[in-house]
Amino acid sequence: MRITKVLLFLILLLFSNKVYALDINIQSKNAVLYNLTTNEILYEKNKDEKVSVASLQKIMTVIVAIEKIDDYSKKVIIKQDDFKDLDSDLAVIGFKDNEELTYDDLLYGTILKSGADAAYKLALSISGSEEEYVKLMNEKALKIGLRNTNFKNVIGLDQENQYSSANDMYILLKYALMNNKFKEVFTKSSYTTSDSMFSFNGPKVKAKKLDLNYFNGGKTGYTNNAGLCLASYSLFNSNAFILITLGAPSESKNQNYLDQKEIYDYFKNNYSNKLILKKNTYITDIKYYNKKIKIYSDKNVYLFLNNYITNDDIYIKYKGKTKVNRKTNFNNKVGTYYVMNNKKILYKKDIYLKKKKSKFNIFKLIK
Repeated sequence: MRITKVLLFLILLLFSNKVYALDINIQSKNAVLYNLTTNEILYEKNKDEKVSVASLQKIMTVIVAIEKIDDYSKKVIIKQDDFKDLDSDLAVIGFKDNEELTYDDLLYGTILKSGADAAYKLALSISGSEEEYVKLMNEKALKIGLRNTNFKNVIGLDQENQYSSANDMYILLKYALMNNKFKEVFTKSSYTTSDSMFSFNGPKVKAKKLDLNYFNGGKTGYTNNAGLCLASYSLFNSNAFILITLGAPSESKNQNYLDQKEIYDYFKNNYSNKLILKKNTYITDIKYYNKKIKIYSDKNVYLFLNNYITNDDIYIKYKGKTKVNRKTNFNNKVGTYYVMNNKKILYKKDIYLKKKKSKFNIFKLIK
């Protein structure tokens, strides 16, 4: 009887605090789901672990190239000697000797087909050698804040001291998607080279076959060490998302896609945009001698939240000064208000008080 009462108490406590565990089961070893619309990480699994990311690093290969290329229709002549150092087991498009292609062909071939020959030719055309191009990739990595990343080649082939993380990959893809050309390439379903010699489908086509209908673009990757990897960009429930999954077992066919479907479907079915703070909502009073300065919210705030969370579960908490005087520097922060749910900060905003400047009126002075 006592055990039953304790169990009942724990159940009531759980539901009174509205704590909901994420019912997500994936085989990938590392993952990050990032909401581009609300700028927040919604799901993570071993996101900072340094691992091999296979061909996902071709995202860096391509964005570096895009930022260096002035004319995407410019012709590039293929020479078979260009590829003499490439491993014969690598996935390639199969360009022929003396074939004339455009930079567009190489960009799409690198992302959609994951062609090692396309990626390698980009590096040679822009920097003259893979070594020099890798320097550009690592410089870019540092510039955009990739703290757990180091590149040794442009293809994604496993190599000593080459690594990244799920977190760094989402930061990289977020950066790359801000470039319109990259976004155009990344979200393309299929492509035919300018000489009509090669046609290929991108990850978007396979995703549709697996009922990932909101999948708007992606890049796959695989090596024995990295496992099955996938970076994607998706749109649903009026939000845009980046999802990185790494290290899915290759024994299970399409496990990288299936893991992404598991994560995406969970948030698609259980989360939506919620108005958590209306404009002109009263926050607090701050005393200024005998007067009270009322503080109100300055805008509507929407967040992507669990559907179980209601407005009754959300409250506002203020931390800061409760009174000021003439000695207060009115351009400095006086406090911060927080929109909370179950002791978790959903949104915060700093409060600044500004003195109204009195206008000098020459006509009023003369009068």
